[in-house]
Amino acid sequence: MPSTKIGRSTWGMQFPTCWVCGLPEGIGRFLQIHEIARGVHRSKAITEPCCWLRTCSQCHDTLGSMSIAQQLALKFLNDPENYDRAKVCQIRGRADTAVTEDEVMEEVEKLR
Repeated sequence: MPSTKIGRSTWGMQFPTCWVCGLPEGIGRFLQIHEIARGVHRSKAITEPCCWLRTCSQCHDTLGSMSIAQQLALKFLNDPENYDRAKVCQIRGRADTAVTEDEVMEEVEKLR
């Protein structure tokens, strides 16, 4: 039986706050979806829940300065059901081990 893909809007509605600052939408703050993979790989990332992070418009730019391991740590903590480190690496055109599970867990511990 084929898996059912969740749409971006439906996925986003599950997360009413920004994963970076923890705030909901408000005056001047709109919730958005950030893709971990950028550039030429964004077209693949835009359809894959494992690549999506929930952020507000004010924190969105800070994600670009975070390492992939840090972004994956946010994913692991906030959306474990769709966390897939190896798939994110593949979508980014890298080896499955370009970011290791140990690197992600090190960042998870920093965020806890």
